[in-house]
Amino acid sequence: MKKILKIGISVVAVTLMFSFLGCEKNSSEIKEASKIERLENKEEIIVGVGQSMLQKGFDPCKGWGNYGVTLIQSKLLDFDFENNIIKDLAENYEVSEDGKTWIFKIREDVKFSDGQKLTAKDVAFTFNKTKEIGTTFDFKLLEKAEALDDKTVKFTFSAPSSTFIYNAANLGIVAEHAYKDSNTYSLNPIGSGPYKLVSYTQGQQLILDRNEEYYGTKPKFKRLTLVTMTPDTALASIKAGDIDIVNVS
Repeated sequence: MKKILKIGISVVAVTLMFSFLGCEKNSSEIKEASKIERLENKEEIIVGVGQSMLQKGFDPCKGWGNYGVTLIQSKLLDFDFENNIIKDLAENYEVSEDGKTWIFKIREDVKFSDGQKLTAKDVAFTFNKTKEIGTTFDFKLLEKAEALDDKTVKFTFSAPSSTFIYNAANLGIVAEHAYKDSNTYSLNPIGSGPYKLVSYTQGQQLILDRNEEYYGTKPKFKRLTLVTMTPDTALASIKAGDIDIVNVS
């Protein structure tokens, strides 16, 4: 279920692109364009997802979002629609000549959804906690992450780690002050991403509202509801107009 929102938005973008190019449309294409227009004009959308996406909670340190979209948390780096690595929280970064030290400078205008400021301490805490848990990311070469000041975080490795740039683009940053333990945080995540948690029924439904504290471009949709469905149910639901986006074979 990689990048579910990006997949949905990309489908919309591709369809619109062909219409803007003036391609001749048949009746089914016109009908499809009408559906897309209705979707673009909505403030709330419902997405059908596989059950595994909502089964284990929303702790990035244990793997939530490592397929590309964290929704609730932001990351040091990110991927654009063409899978190029771009800056997110990081304003810039540098790597030592021996490849064992990475230093990131992060933005100063970032707040978590509860209003508290995100600092380099939160970034260091996230990477150290992920290494400690050790379930998703391979951080064996990472000796430690440490905050040098509020906006500078340093990563020290025992040997060069060529894959770290991808880890930095996949691991969502958690709020240290809200992280008592993984189980508690998983059910009540606080992040600095484009959406914030409204309610969660484990394995069934997740409701997110737009995070007005978000430093980036605000999402178009004010509310995002993810509902677990089997492929057959999802297909029937989208045909009936009960949901807006689904990924099925």
